Amino acid sequence: MFGRKKWEKDETAVRRELGGTVAVWGTPDCGKTVTAVKAAEYLTGKGHNVLLVFADCECSVFPYGCAPSDLIGDGSLGRVLAAPKVDEAIVKENCVFYKKNKFLTMLGWRKGENRFSHPPYDDARVAELIEAAEGMATFVIIDCCSHVATDVLSANALLLADRVIRMTGCDLKSVSFLASQMPLLADSKWNAEGHLRVIGNAFPQEASGSAEGVLGKVACRMPHSLEVEKQFLEGELFMELCYKESRPFRAEVARLCREVFGI
Repeated sequence: MFGRKKWEKDETAVRRELGGTVAVWGTPDCGKTVTAVKAAEYLTGKGHNVLLVFADCECSVFPYGCAPSDLIGDGSLGRVLAAPKVDEAIVKENCVFYKKNKFLTMLGWRKGENRFSHPPYDDARVAELIEAAEGMATFVIIDCCSHVATDVLSANALLLADRVIRMTGCDLKSVSFLASQMPLLADSKWNAEGHLRVIGNAFPQEASGSAEGVLGKVACRMPHSLEVEKQFLEGELFMELCYKESRPFRAEVARLCREVFGI
């Protein structure tokens, strides 16, 4: 896309039938970013253009996602949202590309930026951003902040996305966090009952099965993966998973993408 991988003739049809915008939201440290990245990896592995938006302005993904030398571009999501009007042109100017994946385009905050690095933005700018993003890629994945009450982008992503993946850990702290946040989504406009519930980074010793009693029916359980942990610690989160140990994790990512994207 725009100098990386151009849309094929049937790309528009794929988006019409299968594509869409998905928001990944949930409790802190439950694996939202990992799931968003690996879902994007799965989709791009099948030849589809993906625009991955990292909403967290307090901790940019790029410095720990991969080596700076693996990235092309130095754009900023904050610069996009601060524009008087957001369109495809300014989004493209601020996109970042991963050299090892020609189907993946990313948009996020630069290293060192925070919510005060750019002028404040409103709901209209986010709506324009999502509209522009949907015109640029078959699939748009928005990795949301946990605290939707204070993050305009994440809150609007939950409202405007075609699907919402609600992730949580199966520990008591995660349950307590959801108990404090779900009343904020009580209004029917949020369609909280329509969220796809996913347990993230589940260790074998954790009672993820019994968590459904508190969280409701769970669609997927993302198991803890030592390879994913290694990638995270070494700053290689965008690399493909290849260890035998990671097969259960990869299988669950594939199952989640089939459920959400139909692929």
